[in-house]
Amino acid sequence: MSIRLTILFSLCVSSYSVSAQNQENQTIDIVLNQEVMSAAFPKVTALKQQGSFLSQEDGKVQLEKSIGKKIALGKNKSLATNLSAPEIYQKMLPSTIVLASDRLRGSGYLISSDGICVTNYHVIQMYTDPESKNSGLSALTHDNEVYMVTEILASSPENDLAIIKIDTRGKKLPALPLGDYLPEGNKVFVLGHPSHVMYYFSEGIVAKNFIRNPKLLSPKEECFMAVTADYGIGCSGAPVVDQKGNIVATVSAAMALYQNPNTLNNPQMVLRNTIPVIALKQLIDFK
Repeated sequence: MSIRLTILFSLCVSSYSVSAQNQENQTIDIVLNQEVMSAAFPKVTALKQQGSFLSQEDGKVQLEKSIGKKIALGKNKSLATNLSAPEIYQKMLPSTIVLASDRLRGSGYLISSDGICVTNYHVIQMYTDPESKNSGLSALTHDNEVYMVTEILASSPENDLAIIKIDTRGKKLPALPLGDYLPEGNKVFVLGHPSHVMYYFSEGIVAKNFIRNPKLLSPKEECFMAVTADYGIGCSGAPVVDQKGNIVATVSAAMALYQNPNTLNNPQMVLRNTIPVIALKQLIDFK
């Protein structure tokens, strides 16, 4: 993973070196994103002083208890009309969040207007690790609003999923509808926050589904959906949608394939593994 990211970064630098304007725009974008995160810290401090946030200690207990649990969610209404890529970006933007703490950055997305969100199990696990010394996990939205994570509702270590609750302070936030199993060859779109680049939008296709039987998926059965849409470190928990804007998967991890896996020489390709929405639905009871 790290070697692959280094190669990608080198390619980006080479292409941007052709255009000074493009290089300047990239630098400005990273600086602005850092400024956004810096501006969020006082808001996080003020919210933490009000006492409504999930501590590491409570988070560790809740994470253990959340395994295998289900949440109740209102009836899901999937979208039926194909959208253009710019329309999909605008649809995803207000529902995609940055999850941040003292030593943690991740992604997530809203599935209900009252603050129920989805991210990766490993993101929440990293937050609750005492060695990380995190103090409060916050969710930042595209309009620079900050909300504190208050509860872990359900999780699946097998499929790297966690459903969490943020305190919206009474606000109704836009949520993304859940779609269905998506076969190979269909278009997908990812919106995440790789490194210092927030709200990076990429497009690809479903390359391979690693699922025995989509209709008979058991709660603890591992399943993956490999996609060609690009993402990197910081995108864990990011939404993956279809051409209509429905959630079809959650970003999880990437695995580099090498000609010689023992020496990690000559990287061949990267499998970008996401968790299909049918695994997420195992954690939900629809009203």
